[in-house]
Amino acid sequence: MSKVIESLIRAVCGESENCRETMQSIYKYIIRLEELIISSPKPVLNRFEPPLIKNVENIEEIKKALPEDVASDKALLDYTLSRLLVNEFSQKIEAANLSCPICGNYPTLLLLDKKPTLSFEVVEARSRCICGYERVHERFMCPRCGSKGREVFESYVTRRGEVKVFRCKKCGHIFGEVDRDGLSDKEIQGLHFALRLAFRDLEKSEGGVENPD
Repeated sequence: MSKVIESLIRAVCGESENCRETMQSIYKYIIRLEELIISSPKPVLNRFEPPLIKNVENIEEIKKALPEDVASDKALLDYTLSRLLVNEFSQKIEAANLSCPICGNYPTLLLLDKKPTLSFEVVEARSRCICGYERVHERFMCPRCGSKGREVFESYVTRRGEVKVFRCKKCGHIFGEVDRDGLSDKEIQGLHFALRLAFRDLEKSEGGVENPD
């Protein structure tokens, strides 16, 4: 686990050792699963229509190449299929609306890419679905309902601003925001899953989310 990932997990969990251990465990599990996905058969589609996950023809072939605990768990199998589809088709399909054209879900992570120019630094935001599909995204716009403006969101910000988590006041959608910071695709997948712990805490709260002291 890289120092960047460790730092982000510490930032979210603070002094909670249980939180850190759980996030690290989730992260490591997804990293191992990503390694299995790389060696799985490529998906074959019976038609090229979004969401692509509904059109995979060779599901049984893919299941046979996976461990039983993954192949028999619908959530893990769907994740595997969606990751295979992203690897194969993400550059060949564009989103027609806010939902993901690969898996049909909505983005739950914004990645900030810093791009230096001759006079100043430009920050580009890209929304990322849990399957890994990315697109350019406007900051302070809800990835689910499209509502815009800082005032639209309740937010949780870690002490140094390493991680921000937003909840839309209009539709309740929750998503995180972090700097890409040189993280690999596999590392981002593990971090994305781990951050969902913070999302669950927000889902349980009824009021606004305050920044920690």
